[in-house]
Amino acid sequence: MLELNPEDILSIYNEYLYIDVNNISNHRVVTGQFEQRILVLFLESDYNAGTETMLQKMMASCKLEQKDTYFVALKDENQLLAIVQHYNPITVVSFGLTFQGETIRFNRPAYKPFRFNNIKFLLSDSLTKLNSDDQLKRTLWTNGLKPLFIQ
Repeated sequence: MLELNPEDILSIYNEYLYIDVNNISNHRVVTGQFEQRILVLFLESDYNAGTETMLQKMMASCKLEQKDTYFVALKDENQLLAIVQHYNPITVVSFGLTFQGETIRFNRPAYKPFRFNNIKFLLSDSLTKLNSDDQLKRTLWTNGLKPLFIQ
């Protein structure tokens, strides 16, 4: 009999198997109106005045306004996919979140946009790490944000 590892099977599906979207309480929308359905995710512990300014500058350089996005602060990563499914974004920019769990595992390099389930994703290091490293900011801009939003 053929034994299958669930992790091997999950990567072949292009949709979520099950996510409880009714139980998403570990986040707060910091700012935005979500007009262009761009979801910017980060850990709440990583969000301060310095990282907020950096995020606003990044979005402005992408020709995005506050009304285009939701900045969402997460207390932890436990309900990350439920939050993505709840908001149904077109694009997700994730700072310091791994998308590693029981139902899905993104083994994608940071700073390179990819598409999954008809959503564009960009994974990045944490806001704090980016804020203190100009080389990482340049890499994020050149390889991630510019191709994703400016083309």
